[in-house]
Amino acid sequence: MKFYGVKDWFLKKNLTNEQRYACSVGDGFYISRETEKAVLIKNNTDFGTVSFWCPKSCLKTEEDIKKEIEAEQRWEKAMESGLEYNKILVEYAKSNGVKGVRIGLRTKTLIEKIQNVGLEVPARA
Repeated sequence: MKFYGVKDWFLKKNLTNEQRYACSVGDGFYISRETEKAVLIKNNTDFGTVSFWCPKSCLKTEEDIKKEIEAEQRWEKAMESGLEYNKILVEYAKSNGVKGVRIGLRTKTLIEKIQNVGLEVPARA
């Protein structure tokens, strides 16, 4: 059986914060025993061995991993796009003499400052 990990919601529901932390810095999950419907998962950590039974339906599949990676890539792309737009707003506001504008302001605040002086806000690319 290929093993790609355990679904996060299952870990949050069934392990304590301490156990989840130990697993995050441990050697990694491995299957110790297997039945028809569940597996005994273990993780050797500096704090001892964490073991628990997990239904096979709560194991991550290769497809689950692909979806997680795609979601993370979408989030990173959206973040980069938002930061770029924020940078454009700062440059636009400074070049048009808007007071109180600096790097680090939220995009919403920048838009409000630009609108308050009667300028039109540049559109997102």
